[in-house]
Amino acid sequence: MMRPDLDAVFTLLANPRRRLLLSHFLESDYGNVETLSRHIAAREQDAHPRAVSEDDRTEVAVSLVHDHLPRLADHGVVDYDARSGDVVTAAGFDEVQPFVEQAYAATHTRTTPEQSLLSFLYSKPPEEPYLLEDG
Repeated sequence: MMRPDLDAVFTLLANPRRRLLLSHFLESDYGNVETLSRHIAAREQDAHPRAVSEDDRTEVAVSLVHDHLPRLADHGVVDYDARSGDVVTAAGFDEVQPFVEQAYAATHTRTTPEQSLLSFLYSKPPEEPYLLEDG
């Protein structure tokens, strides 16, 4: 397998919307603009896909059609049929997949404040108490 051009990979992953789009293809080799745009808008709003307004979905779809999908297709990461709106992974996706997986893992393994608080509350106390010096 040929090593991907890191500058190109980092450029492709630099945009949050493109990272969301590419993360879809970690679980599926197929998507279409309407479904992808609804799911991306939902992830951006931290909402259920059914809760996304048509205006929000359309705004995402326009950015996919006019920027993100052609850019990914130019790099051979996806094949995009503008007439049908179908999107499938291309051979180049295999080269960027490890980077997409790392980006996905980095954004989805954050601890919530509640988890941090619980781990603090139930952590072992220090061996020696902290001594405060007067002075």
